[in-house]
Amino acid sequence: MKERIPTENQADLTTKLCRDIKERNPKIPLLINVSGCTGAGKSTWADRMTEDFKELGPPVVHISEDDFLQPREYRESLRSKVYESGEWKGKTYWENHDNWLRLDLMREVITNFKEGKNSTYYPYQRATGTFSTEQKTVEPTDIVVFETSIFSELFDVLVLIDVDDDALLDRKLHRDSDLRDEETIRAYHKVQLDFWNRYKPTTPNYTIDNNDYNKPQLYSSNSYR
Repeated sequence: MKERIPTENQADLTTKLCRDIKERNPKIPLLINVSGCTGAGKSTWADRMTEDFKELGPPVVHISEDDFLQPREYRESLRSKVYESGEWKGKTYWENHDNWLRLDLMREVITNFKEGKNSTYYPYQRATGTFSTEQKTVEPTDIVVFETSIFSELFDVLVLIDVDDDALLDRKLHRDSDLRDEETIRAYHKVQLDFWNRYKPTTPNYTIDNNDYNKPQLYSSNSYR
C-alpha cells in the first residue's frame, strides 16, 4: 500500500521528500537510489534532490548512471554480435541493455561509497560518445544521490520515478526527433523498456508519479513510514 503525501508543486514535493528521508535515516553515509526507466525524469529529480539536500546542510554528491555507459562505437558494434544460446538466443548483444553499461565498475563505486572509500574512473561523455580523457574521483560523503535503474538492493533508500510506458515513448519521440528517426527511437525504447522491466524495484520507499510534469504526485510506502 502507498500513502500519498500532499504537495503543492514540484519544489514543495522535493522539499518534503528530502526532509522526510533525512529525518527517518540518520545513518552516514546514506545512499539514495533514484530509479526509473530512461525518459522518466531521473536526472531532473536527482538534481532537485541534490540541491535540496545541500540547503538542508549535509554534504551530498550526485552520480549518474550515464557515467558508466560504454563508448558509443562499442555499443553500436554489439548489433552484429548474436547470442547463440540461453535466454537471449537469436538476439543481438545490443538488445541486452546490460551490455551498454560498465556494470562491474558501477557496482564497485556504489560499494566504495558504502565502505567510505574513494572511487576514480573515466566517466562517459555524451558530447563525444567516448570516455573522458580526465579521471573523475568521487569521495565518500554523508548523502549520495545515485540515479540508476539497477542495483537497487545496494541502496538504503529507493525513490522510484514512475511513468506509464506509452507516456515514456511519447516523450522520447518528442525529445529525440532531431537526433534519430522514429524507427530508431522505437528500437532504443524497446531495449530500454526491457531493461527497466527486468530490474524495476517492487518495493520503493517513495514513488513520484511523474506522468504529468506539472502535477507530479508523491507517495510513501506504508511499511516505510
